[in-house]
Amino acid sequence: MMHTVYTFMDDRSIPILSAYATPLLAALMQPVHDFDRPQGLTPCAGLADVVYTDGLRLKGLLFDRAPVPITLPLISSTTRTAFAVLLARSVYANPDFLWWADGWISGRDRTRATAYEMLSRPLPSNDRAYVAHWAGMSAAFPHEHTLAAQTAALIVAYVSHSVDFATVADAALAIA
Repeated sequence: MMHTVYTFMDDRSIPILSAYATPLLAALMQPVHDFDRPQGLTPCAGLADVVYTDGLRLKGLLFDRAPVPITLPLISSTTRTAFAVLLARSVYANPDFLWWADGWISGRDRTRATAYEMLSRPLPSNDRAYVAHWAGMSAAFPHEHTLAAQTAALIVAYVSHSVDFATVADAALAIA
């Protein structure tokens, strides 16, 4: 079955081997690809068979025809941080973290000081707590929000196959 997928092409117009289900998810994850290629990648869309997904990334793409270049939505630092916080909230139920996350999401307290304080608390050594750590990093260090939000997303894809990343991305966009 063919799906519309959103991916990136290198300077030789060769699509990379993973893609995303929505343009918003592609935009949220795009800089991960740009770190490896200083010249950047061209966002594109195409029809493809998807062999495997971890819930976030679509892998093993077999394209029906060459993907076409598209323009992705612009993503603010607030949207990226909201994406990380919402993802962490979906997999980590520590009451202290949830109190901080709910305050950040509602706009009650988005200060870096509160994010630093949340980061200073000891967390259990497990993947779900690690997502909470990266969400806090995204809020505490706005200049590093991209990597922190993407790291949170990749860990959530690893620990939970029940998270609907597209819905979380839409909710993050609505918060900003």
